[in-house]
Amino acid sequence: MDKIKYYILATVIMITSVSCSSLRYVEYDIVRPPQILLPGAEPIAVVYNVKDTAVSEIETLPTDTVRGIFFGMMMTSLKNSIYSQAVESYMMDTPTGKAIEEDHAEILAEYLGRKSIITLNELAVSPELFADTLDSDWYLSTRRYILRANITMIIPESNGPMTYTVNDTLTWQGSGYSLEEAITSLPEQRETIAEAMVALSNKVSEIYLPYREKVGRIYFVSIYPLMRKADKYWKEEKYDEASYLWEYVFENTTNKALQGKAAANMAIYEELNDRYESAIMWARMAFALFSKKHNFYDSHIAYMSDYIHQLKIRVKEKSMLDKNSIYAFPKQ
Repeated sequence: MDKIKYYILATVIMITSVSCSSLRYVEYDIVRPPQILLPGAEPIAVVYNVKDTAVSEIETLPTDTVRGIFFGMMMTSLKNSIYSQAVESYMMDTPTGKAIEEDHAEILAEYLGRKSIITLNELAVSPELFADTLDSDWYLSTRRYILRANITMIIPESNGPMTYTVNDTLTWQGSGYSLEEAITSLPEQRETIAEAMVALSNKVSEIYLPYREKVGRIYFVSIYPLMRKADKYWKEEKYDEASYLWEYVFENTTNKALQGKAAANMAIYEELNDRYESAIMWARMAFALFSKKHNFYDSHIAYMSDYIHQLKIRVKEKSMLDKNSIYAFPKQ
């Protein structure tokens, strides 16, 4: 569980423990920008530069199969992205397995044309397989892959090649009444390798492709009839109808706590619709109203403070994506 989700769940528990109000934990996707935005309309070149020794032997699975799966995943992520550029693949005649240096980058860029180039330099997979007894009648097994990928980005008009390293670790567990049964209960090796290569490819792709990330939020529910009805609409995914009721409650009640909850919920609604400036406005009103209700820094105020900070980050990220005309993914 990531730190943000853990914080939100902890906040839910804290607020519930000190409040009679009910809370709902919700998740939805947001779009994060990559570290490097690929420019222009020229094709994107993906270059294979991995030496044979870059991948450890994966039990009985040929290492060239592992590398092939990963290289294919990188190609697929680009082809299925929101970029409209064509994708080309190349194999180096004499792979070095090393990051592309500036003089070689210039030669490669001239040879392939002035286009964005992604070179896969290293793929390292360190497999671990072990089992042990939990007690005399039960055994546990673990298959683990320690993964590392290294790529170089060569972008037209940039200040030389840029090298990135991505690390990840994936683990699968099995169990049984014997050591053999515990090991055979693990997923098939080809299945775990494919899953590992997909996961590693996704992490690499986040360097140069916008990506979805699931975020967790909380919204407030009250015994107040209109708030209860809004909650019903939200659970039915009738978000507009829920927002009408929250806005009505905010404008037509004098109860500061109820107004704060309605405003906090409106912030989530605006974020869901990618209107981050408006979401910040509502979140700040909720923060102010919760602050008036209490004369101490309680969990409601702490949550809204953190939420405002996250929304400010989203404003900067949306600006970056808008500037490059790649915002956003279609709504699911």
